[in-house]
Amino acid sequence: MKSCNGKTALSCPATLVALALSSSVAACSDPVVTYLAQAPDSGIADAGQKTESGVPTDSGPSRISDAKDDKPDLDASKGGSDADAADAIDEDSPTDATGDESDAPPDGPTGPNVCGDGWRDPVVEECDDGLDPSVPIGDRACTADCRVVDRIVGEPAANASDRWLGNGVHPVAGGVHGHAVVVTEVVGPSSDDVHVALYAFSPVGQRLGATSWGPVPFEADPVVAALPNGDYAVAHTAFDADGDGLGIALVRVSNDGVIATPMGAANTTTVFAQRSPDMMWTAKHLVVGWEDESTVPRRVCTRQFTEELTPAGGESCVWSTQSLSRVSISSLHGETATSLRMDGDEETVFAVMLPGGGVFKTEPALSPPFGESVTIAPLDDGAQLAVYVDGERVMLAVVFDASGFAMGAPIVLGAGRGRPMLARTASGLYLSWWEVAEEPEGAIGWDPVFEELWLQRVGWVGPDLDLTSQPIPLPRGEAPRLGDQVMVSMVPVPYWPTGALAAVWTDLRGGNFSGQAPHAEVVIELIPTPIVRTVGGI
Repeated sequence: MKSCNGKTALSCPATLVALALSSSVAACSDPVVTYLAQAPDSGIADAGQKTESGVPTDSGPSRISDAKDDKPDLDASKGGSDADAADAIDEDSPTDATGDESDAPPDGPTGPNVCGDGWRDPVVEECDDGLDPSVPIGDRACTADCRVVDRIVGEPAANASDRWLGNGVHPVAGGVHGHAVVVTEVVGPSSDDVHVALYAFSPVGQRLGATSWGPVPFEADPVVAALPNGDYAVAHTAFDADGDGLGIALVRVSNDGVIATPMGAANTTTVFAQRSPDMMWTAKHLVVGWEDESTVPRRVCTRQFTEELTPAGGESCVWSTQSLSRVSISSLHGETATSLRMDGDEETVFAVMLPGGGVFKTEPALSPPFGESVTIAPLDDGAQLAVYVDGERVMLAVVFDASGFAMGAPIVLGAGRGRPMLARTASGLYLSWWEVAEEPEGAIGWDPVFEELWLQRVGWVGPDLDLTSQPIPLPRGEAPRLGDQVMVSMVPVPYWPTGALAAVWTDLRGGNFSGQAPHAEVVIELIPTPIVRTVGGI
């Protein structure tokens, strides 16, 4: 086992209040190991004043408004727009999710906006990329008549028999130079020739280029982060990254998606397996996290890298008496927050390790299905939102403060759901989720139409959540909703003038898109916000 200053890893100095994984590390080359205790019997953070039992003396006011437990309206034939007063610009939104002057067309309209001029009218235009109408529809995210279009991430002629998103939280990333998606795909005549591929797009969604490398494990779970200079960093589980079984490979890809440069292993602990990474550029560093199976139970580790993908320190690891997994790196007000799940024999707690040293924990519940994690986003300067599902696939939301204290009891957002994802643009906070499959009552056999994806704006009028906005279905087009759509993820990306969402998912129905891989395909939709849905389109 690895040692730290002469001690075994599990006996390295640790504290009961967890250290944020993005914090600076000690000078020794071995991991800084921190102990994380599961909350005894509540979802209140493991921080602040406590009684002898470890439970905080004050759980905070219960002031969160009730949410409707109804299913979304499945009638997608209705017209109308989501660009109303509830979708107004949010002054607390991060500026990197908006367009800026450098993204804008050089000449603004002298009169009313016209479709195709590159200036999106958020009242009547779903999108406006300003591209020449001759650009093929498969190479653009917006039709010539300014409607959002769903399309596969890969080239229609690409030799891939199967393509899917991994379990990583961030398979899509964006910056001022564009956005990119990473997938796992089967290529060539052999069914075991598995590669990781990156597909790059311009800020308005025009296809730029692609590159792939392999072989990799089927469960490579690639994730991507946009670097400040426009390039992309990719992390994935690899066979030969660290010289000892599975490790975390780090790859740099040019902003046009063409040149991939291996950068070695992200992990320094190499014994046994390291797998299932996530990462994000936060503040001044790239933060990479992964699951580490060199200890029992499993722990999670992170490490910081510079823009050039050189290490900025050693590993920082967290362990517990529970098995840790599903690490997710997020940015809260420009600082790093690290989320993970803690699995006991029958119950699971989701934990969020906050920039200031506090820890938010959900209430223990029956363990949710494999792959589920917690998603977080800021609501204002003092409040954050966490969304997750429990073991019965009930999706719950909790608002908590900067120290990790819950500001009320969990509220129910809906049943039969999974894989929630939060993303904020200049026009507000959005939540996507996967409506999991179920067999219709009285039906014989399996109906694949029942796996659906949804997107909803979440309002915040402190101290209450506003969940009255009508959910909209993904994909945008009605025809591509046939069959199963799963594994949805999304991130905010710059788009003039108030930002957009780059949403991706795995489509399991061959034939939904021209050129689709016969078994599964990854689909992307660039959604300018505030969201408008007009009648018609593809």
